[in-house]
Amino acid sequence: MALFRRREDPHALAVRMTGSKMGEHVLMIGSGHGGRSAAIAAPVGLSGRAVAVVFDQASADRVSKGADSAGVLIEVMPANSVSLPVEDATFHLAVVDDTAGLFSSLRAEDRVLLV
Repeated sequence: MALFRRREDPHALAVRMTGSKMGEHVLMIGSGHGGRSAAIAAPVGLSGRAVAVVFDQASADRVSKGADSAGVLIEVMPANSVSLPVEDATFHLAVVDDTAGLFSSLRAEDRVLLV
């Protein structure tokens, strides 16, 4: 019956594709959607770490709002477009989200420097 059908989580595919797990350190670069960022960060729990590197205030606000709505802890770090404010080899998983179109607007050599 359609009346009792459970609505599918719109971010379930992204969570399954990333495979983030309890205790892992997850880096999200470009986080274009706060709800998706929160869904990917949720499995790491309190024993893990979720960091969203954002390139503008609007993205920072979206990620913070998504994290607050989902009850998830996400560190939001601002960055410029050609360097990341994180140390090498500190994350188990990196997710690059270009849904906001940031990377497509960069020169090819800057995209390589960033990632």
